[in-house]
Amino acid sequence: WKLEEALAWCKEAVQMHPASEGAQKAVILKASIEQSGLNMTTPEAVVPGQEFLIRLDYKNTDKVYFRLVELDPVKEMESRRRNEERLDYYRSLEAVQTWDQALEDPGDHQMHGTELIVPALQPGYYVLIGGTSPKFSINNEVVSMKRFWVTGLSYIIEKQDDGVAGVFVLDRNTGFPISGVKVEH
Repeated sequence: WKLEEALAWCKEAVQMHPASEGAQKAVILKASIEQSGLNMTTPEAVVPGQEFLIRLDYKNTDKVYFRLVELDPVKEMESRRRNEERLDYYRSLEAVQTWDQALEDPGDHQMHGTELIVPALQPGYYVLIGGTSPKFSINNEVVSMKRFWVTGLSYIIEKQDDGVAGVFVLDRNTGFPISGVKVEH
């Protein structure tokens, strides 16, 4: 909680002894304290046609930009892209929705958290990209990506007495079982 005091010490160290090893370390510490931070937590699956909440943890930013993209789940599971390549690919796809959200940043360099509403979606597989800039570039800004399903189905796997796994498919909204479902693996 004493980050303002630490920043003052860093600035003083650099001012008084600019060529020293301590000043070099102070520059690094100052940059880490002032760096923006952003992390999203989304459900693994949400109900179609209903708004839902995500958790957003952030620091040193007063606005976050969102980009929602529908994905092909088969291509996504087969993909071997690294995060930077994955982000470039997601940016190349047409967005289902984009929006921004103002945040309260008290300037204390601490992480803060809030819950935000995401608009209702049709069934599918999506990625929500959040960033400190509408460019969603990892160069000099912070980006967070979370993939999730929009589906009316959920399931429970239960091990039977004979060792075989039983799969129960349920309506995600009501919790009632759905009959006649064939499960393949």
